[in-house]
Amino acid sequence: MGHGRWNPHDWASYAARNTNGRSAAEIFSARGMQPAFDPTRIAMRESRDRRENPISTAIILASDVTGSMGTIAEVMIRSGLDTTMREIYARKPVSDPHVMVMAVGDAECDRAPL
Repeated sequence: MGHGRWNPHDWASYAARNTNGRSAAEIFSARGMQPAFDPTRIAMRESRDRRENPISTAIILASDVTGSMGTIAEVMIRSGLDTTMREIYARKPVSDPHVMVMAVGDAECDRAPL
């Protein structure tokens, strides 16, 4: 799933289509979850070595999107994700990063808290 390497140009193109000029309410408008991402339907999620990433290191970047953290989730989506990914590749704290990005909602009242 996904791609072999982070591409800042691809991210800029995606952000231009999906976040630029939109309010936080528009960006975080989803109230449900696509079945393909529902963890109750996924038997196994794994990060595996491949030709492009022979010594993979799994990383999860999770953001609280309940609103309790103020604008942190919005900043992460608008600029923090790209900055984080660029820094992981530039500083090389781990080998071959495999990154999963997720949003964490409220388990008490959200229909899809992940």
